[in-house]
Amino acid sequence: MLDFKQGITSDPYGALSNWTMRSHFCHWNGVKCTSTRPWRAWRLNLTSQSLTGQISSSLGNLTFLYELDLSYNNFVGPLPLLGGLQQLQYLYLNNNVLSGIIPDALKNCSNLTAIDLSSNLLVGSIPPKLGLLSNLGYLNLRSNQLNGSIPGELGQLKLKTLILGDNRLSAEIPQVFFRLSSLQYLSLELNMLGKVLPPNIGELLPDLLEVTLENNNFEGPIPDSLGNNALGLEMIDLSFNNFTGRIPTSLGKLSNLTFLNLEDNHLVARNNQDWEFLNTLNNWVVPESIGNLTSLSGLLLGQNNLGGPIGAWIGKFKNLGALSLSENYFSGPIPSSIGSLTQLTELYLQSNKFEGLIPPSSGNLQLLVLNLGYNNLQEYGQTVHASTCWDVYSFGILVLEMIIGKRPTDPLFDGGLSIASFLERNFPDQVLHIIDPHLQEECKGLIQVTAGTENDVYRCVLSLVQVALACTRPFPRERMNMREVAINLHAIRKSYVAAIK
Repeated sequence: MLDFKQGITSDPYGALSNWTMRSHFCHWNGVKCTSTRPWRAWRLNLTSQSLTGQISSSLGNLTFLYELDLSYNNFVGPLPLLGGLQQLQYLYLNNNVLSGIIPDALKNCSNLTAIDLSSNLLVGSIPPKLGLLSNLGYLNLRSNQLNGSIPGELGQLKLKTLILGDNRLSAEIPQVFFRLSSLQYLSLELNMLGKVLPPNIGELLPDLLEVTLENNNFEGPIPDSLGNNALGLEMIDLSFNNFTGRIPTSLGKLSNLTFLNLEDNHLVARNNQDWEFLNTLNNWVVPESIGNLTSLSGLLLGQNNLGGPIGAWIGKFKNLGALSLSENYFSGPIPSSIGSLTQLTELYLQSNKFEGLIPPSSGNLQLLVLNLGYNNLQEYGQTVHASTCWDVYSFGILVLEMIIGKRPTDPLFDGGLSIASFLERNFPDQVLHIIDPHLQEECKGLIQVTAGTENDVYRCVLSLVQVALACTRPFPRERMNMREVAINLHAIRKSYVAAIK
């Protein structure tokens, strides 16, 4: 272990300060020993100590080691060679800066039950020989730079948790992979995996609790078996893929489902039958004993080809915190039952064909984010309970649109980036480089025909952006009210006019 200490170049918290020959290693920080003689190091836990340096492969000589946790540090270099640790069950090296490949020698740690190498800079492919670790139940390789395909050998394991998201994995998922009948958590998001999911995936993986496949290249229909067989599902995220067809009716059976995200696919819904997954009856009414899906806290269906009116059923989902139906073909009025969603903090209905008045019941909501833009709705002022927080937010978005010449639905704002967060990131230094080219030309023309300097004109633009950003703060209490907006706009105009005289 002193060899390990020699590889440490920075120990800001003094985690290894008592690692000296003057004391027995069983008393060193982070070390626990076996309970009987001869004393052997049984556990080494130095997580979150901001240690910097390389991990010495001499740790591979600690043959009685049961757990090795060096996570959340700043270790660099390759993974240590630990093949001699046949008693090792828990290996946590996540959240460091480790690089290189995952060594095949890891297969010799035959008692491993949990491996976490996530959030490093590991490259190469996932070693097929990991499939020899017959006791492995948890494997997390998320947020590295791994490439190639998922090895079919992993299908030989008894995994309950498999997390491979945010890598560069590609190709189809091998069929043998779906032999993981005990799998509960499957995370493959942010890769380049593709093709059609097996129709019987729910039968093959009946214990699934969470499945996150967003930002891949999956296509074809969403399998009915997810709702018919994997009845314990709590979270489904299939967003940003190429799924087609209807949303399976069987999803309405998932009474434990708390989060459903199907955004940015090619799903369709035009009539009552297409919405049966929400347990609807004729005329879009959900029964009083709704039963199914009432646990949903997030329902995200934006950027598909869904349509038709929204019925009173929407008011039955009492636990909804976020609802997105944006960029679809929904029509008709926004139902008054939406006002009963008292937990709702985010509502995205923009870019549809909604019409009529905004229901007065919406004044009951405590929204942090509201987007109703690009519909055929009448002005907020014509509703009984219009919210000034909503008005000022909409005003801010409108000003930002005018300044950069882009709508909030522009592809530039994909991947969770909003028009407000985009301007926030670029304010103030880069704003002048991203404003609408037509506005730039007008500013240049104004400079030429007046006594105003370039700095005065652009200072005015920056001040407008600052006001707009203050109107679009996430929390309503942080936003300017319209009176403050008017005062600030008047001050900007007055300052600019004085500067160009």
